[in-house]
Amino acid sequence: MTMPRNLMKTTSAALLVLATVLLAGCSATTSTNDDPTPSTDGVSNSAETSTPSTDKSAVKISEERFEASLARNPKDIEVVEVLDPRTFLVEAGALSAKANNYAGQIPISISADLGIVTPSLGECGYDESLAFAKQYFAEDPTDMKVKNGDFTSFAYFWAATEAGLAYSDDNYSSLSVPKMDAENAKAGLWALCPGFGE
Repeated sequence: MTMPRNLMKTTSAALLVLATVLLAGCSATTSTNDDPTPSTDGVSNSAETSTPSTDKSAVKISEERFEASLARNPKDIEVVEVLDPRTFLVEAGALSAKANNYAGQIPISISADLGIVTPSLGECGYDESLAFAKQYFAEDPTDMKVKNGDFTSFAYFWAATEAGLAYSDDNYSSLSVPKMDAENAKAGLWALCPGFGE
C-alpha cells in the first residue's frame, strides 16, 4: 500500500518536529551525575577535575618541599624582600622551582652564631642599615646562600661592614679588616650612632 504524497510530507514533518522536541527536552534535563557546564567539544565534562582545595593542597606541599630544602643548602635561591637587616624573604630561583616543584616564600635570618651585628628596630642606624640591605639585594638578589637553614652572604656582610652599617664580633674574624677601616674612617654608623660597635 502506498501513502499519498501529501500525507507523507505531513507525517515526515510531524516526525521531524517530534524528534526536535524530544532532543531539546532531553538536553534541557540533567541528572545528579551530570556536570551542568555544557561541553563545547563533544567530550563529557563529568570527569572529576581539580578543585580549589586540591590546588591549595598541592601549593602547600610545594611550599613544604621548598622549606625542607633550606636545611640541605640549596643553590638556586633569591632574595625577594629584605624584612630587616638580618631577615630576608627568599624563594627558589626559576630553574630550581620548576625542577623541584618548589613554591612559596620563606623568611630566613642571619644566624647569631656568625657574629654579624646590625641595628635592631628602634636602634640608631636601623633605617640606614635596612636601606643598604634593600639596595644591595635589589641589585643582585642571588648574592646569598642558605647554610643549614640560615642566611649567609659573605659579600653582603663585607659590603655592609665596609660601609659602616654592620660589624662582626670576634666570631667572624675575616671581617676584621673592613670593620677597622670603617671604624677608623668613621663611616656610616660609626659616626652617626654613639656606641656603635661596642
